[in-house]
Amino acid sequence: MPDMSPTALQTILAHLLTWGELSSAEARRLKAEAGLALLASAGVAQAAPGAWLMGPALRRLLPGTSQEEAWQKTCWSLPAYHEYLSSLAAGEIARRGLESAGALVETWVAGQLPGRAADFNAFLDAVESDLSLPLSESTPGALVQAVTQRMQRIERESGLDFAAWNSTLLGISAPNEAIFQAALSRGALAGLPDSATETPSAPTPIQDLNAELAQPSNRPVFCPRLEHPNPWGHPNLADDPAWCIRRYGYSSVPLLAEGEGGSTPSPAQVQAAFCQHPLSWSAIQLGLHAQIQANSGAGETLRLALERNSEGLPYDLSIAVPGGAARHFSEVLPALLSGLGFHLFLPFGALSPDTLGSWLEALLQADILAPRSDGVFLGGDFGRAAFESQHYQALVKTPKPWRARLFEILKGE
Repeated sequence: MPDMSPTALQTILAHLLTWGELSSAEARRLKAEAGLALLASAGVAQAAPGAWLMGPALRRLLPGTSQEEAWQKTCWSLPAYHEYLSSLAAGEIARRGLESAGALVETWVAGQLPGRAADFNAFLDAVESDLSLPLSESTPGALVQAVTQRMQRIERESGLDFAAWNSTLLGISAPNEAIFQAALSRGALAGLPDSATETPSAPTPIQDLNAELAQPSNRPVFCPRLEHPNPWGHPNLADDPAWCIRRYGYSSVPLLAEGEGGSTPSPAQVQAAFCQHPLSWSAIQLGLHAQIQANSGAGETLRLALERNSEGLPYDLSIAVPGGAARHFSEVLPALLSGLGFHLFLPFGALSPDTLGSWLEALLQADILAPRSDGVFLGGDFGRAAFESQHYQALVKTPKPWRARLFEILKGE
């Protein structure tokens, strides 16, 4: 039987929030196809040729304060569980109404569950058709029995074990009154989105980065933590999502195609991979701009400086623009990427210094960037390669207008 428990969905969601997509091979490896289909039914995931992507419903739930919050809101919003929780709430509200607790019902409906009355009434209309008497004349016991039968039907049709879902997501499994109170207090009912579904737009595969820059697509750019910033120190890069090519979103360093592995990549391969991710590409272009200005003998120039934490690890770049105040790369990165036609996707609303530091450390390890006493510039071998004929067009000449745009954005910040 496929695993469609909330715990299984948590693993899938963590991958989507980190990388924006799962390849078909990753989905098979995680045995995630059934869970992804369930998430797709709510627009949380989206099927694409050879991959599963983050869907529009998940983007609407973000940013969140944590992965735990995003996971809970996602599970609460899935159609089957949404219907179950709404049905349970409607039954409990109607039962207390029959028990003459009108003031309490009014507090729930008007104060804590505004806008849900139509959903509850639609369910109770269906329940009434199962009762021998009009709902207002029924006993609380008859109502509870009819509601329970309706919810059991929802559970059978969905194939989900709602007792397990309640236990995992609400911390309780029975009775219905306790489940309702737990859902109410945790916001599982008030936070449910509108049931109308949105048809996701057809995704387009990533092109070469220079081609993408010439045709802005507002494609998302992720900044996941690189657990192994030194690819030469990692024995099997094929098992590390950070180095596997993504087809639809910029999240990994696109070094290995699906299924590749084995031989250690060359420095040139690693450097070329970093030149295909907008985040590292932007840092490279700023380093190149600073180097060109410094070599030109100009007066005040763009100056980059590494900022390190107490352990000596990099966590940010300080950027000083002639005639302006120093800014931080983390601070201006959203504007830089937006100016290039992309958007920085931050599921939790902030860019972690440790995460950005892992990218800066990787650029240093690959000799793409190198600190000197007068700033940060391109690494020696990489800088020379950038001006060789086989690299000049892609790294220096073609990107020139986009490099100038980055500098203009910095000056205008």
